[in-house]
Amino acid sequence: MEKENIVSEEIIADEKLNANESCKCESSVDDKAKKSSKKKNCEKELIQQIENLRAENTELAKKADEYKQSWYRTAADFDNFRKRNNETRANAYFDGKSDAIKSILIVGDNLDRALNSISASDEQTKNGIELVIKQFGEILKNMGVEEINPVGEVFDPNLHEAVHQIEALEGEESGTVKSVFKKGYRLSGKMIRYAQVIVVK
Repeated sequence: MEKENIVSEEIIADEKLNANESCKCESSVDDKAKKSSKKKNCEKELIQQIENLRAENTELAKKADEYKQSWYRTAADFDNFRKRNNETRANAYFDGKSDAIKSILIVGDNLDRALNSISASDEQTKNGIELVIKQFGEILKNMGVEEINPVGEVFDPNLHEAVHQIEALEGEESGTVKSVFKKGYRLSGKMIRYAQVIVVK
């Protein structure tokens, strides 16, 4: 009886051991399946994150390009504004200077008329006016003003304004400037007053 009990206990113990081993195997299989499932889930999550990051990177690159293009346009606009501003300032300076010079050219015209009206006997007055005219011419020259006195030159409508025509005398060529009524002036290569001239027919 005792032998039978011992044998049955051994059988029970063996069955328990086999059951435990079976459970361990099953849990081991379950653990592997769980790990494999977790691994697949992790891979899916990583792939999704990578795709999200790529999409975000594409969007950021697009915005960066937009900002870059906007900066280029702003820089170009500012450069154009600066150039226009410099040109406007230069034109304003030139216009102001030419207006001031035009207003004193009348003085030169009157000095020329005064010189032409002096009689030959009044030598001192003539010398004095010639000296003033010379000083006036030097001042204009220092300001960058060029005098246009085209007596004997061919009439040029870009430089001269014909106020009268006269018949040609012997030896005179048609279309040449006989005399100057008012001298012309050029400032920095630009005409500020056309010479008023009398032209030979």
